Amino acid sequence: MRRLFYTLLFVFINVMVAKADDGIDGIYGATSDVRSFFNPISDLILAIGAIVGTAGGLRVYAKWNAGEHHIEREVMGWMGACIFLELVGVIMKAMFM
Repeated sequence: MRRLFYTLLFVFINVMVAKADDGIDGIYGATSDVRSFFNPISDLILAIGAIVGTAGGLRVYAKWNAGEHHIEREVMGWMGACIFLELVGVIMKAMFM
């Protein structure tokens, strides 16, 4: 009984070691896929951010010309969002490249 257990354990370990190479190849394949899609997607996100930032800037400009009070809070919000967007893009490129 003990001999059968050790034989099955040895076969199981050999199968797991053989399959580990397939898993490593899969991880490398997924990494290359993420790297190939990352640059176009990050450029698209930055373009969308530029469009939204421009729309926000125009909105703040219109409110400023209309003479609304306490416009500083909205200006700081839009500027903070733009800075955050740029920093996230730089950090993500540093992590994946």
